[in-house]
Amino acid sequence: MIEREAAVRAVEERLEHDYQQWRAVSADAVIVSWQSEELVRTRNSRYMLVGNGPYLVDRVDGGLHQIGVVSAKTGEWETDYRARVRGLPVRTAADDLHDALCEVAVTNGRMHAVRTLRQRLPMLSPAETPHVAMPSSRSAVRAGVFEQS
Repeated sequence: MIEREAAVRAVEERLEHDYQQWRAVSADAVIVSWQSEELVRTRNSRYMLVGNGPYLVDRVDGGLHQIGVVSAKTGEWETDYRARVRGLPVRTAADDLHDALCEVAVTNGRMHAVRTLRQRLPMLSPAETPHVAMPSSRSAVRAGVFEQS
């Protein structure tokens, strides 16, 4: 027969293991999955609820949001959360390309930036490349990448 302390310890270990599954996955949010009581009690997949996405609890303001199953599995929930709930800008591939081109232009010059652009976007014609490679953004001007006209 098992002692009471061993039984309590076993339950605490199991609860800690289960807690690890829904612990905070970002600094701003906690994901909490849920399932039917019958499945949890019996572990029989016949009682499994299908299509129920987990809840996202906003750690900043305590808001409760339901996220989709696919979004939860693929990790896209974080991008959606940052844009839709927090109102933060979402970085795109164009943003990453812009940053890379500015860095190359600062370190190696504008011609290297144009070459880098042509390598990453070979569908651009040579006539289109100089116009794209010379952004007029204020941040690039402030950084000293491009001269003001």
